Amino acid sequence: VLLIFVFTIGNNGLIAQMLNRATNINPNPVQQEIAKVILSDSKENQTLLEVLSLDSGFYTAAGIVPSSKYFYLPNISFELYPDVFISQYEDIEAGLNKYIVTAFLANFNPESEQQEINKDNYGQKIQNAISKHYELIYVAEGHYYTQGRIQYLYRRVD
Repeated sequence: VLLIFVFTIGNNGLIAQMLNRATNINPNPVQQEIAKVILSDSKENQTLLEVLSLDSGFYTAAGIVPSSKYFYLPNISFELYPDVFISQYEDIEAGLNKYIVTAFLANFNPESEQQEINKDNYGQKIQNAISKHYELIYVAEGHYYTQGRIQYLYRRVD
């Protein structure tokens, strides 16, 4: 019974959280850091889209109900279901959400601007849309299970 108890605590990360507090390592997960930034804004501006990523818990941490139909990227290719990618691109172009979070830094590429979105350029088209309509306001490094993973928070330019 004691072994089961010890392994359960270890697997749930409770020991790691106590060690982080003792060694002054930031114990806040990246989701809570980003949620804090979003929640400091007015209630009507608390909208979020997690771009080209599985749901990583940002909506839950901020208590936000997503306003985009495709608020995360399921494990599916562009060829099989392009609606997910196209919808995220259109939501970004329209500025539907005040905030977006990405695992990549958006860079503008003028060459892809005039092209139709397809399986080869959807990533760059989304980066262009972010660059045109959003500004980078916060960078957070992941903790615990996302150790070393950088998250970028953008706010819509009004």
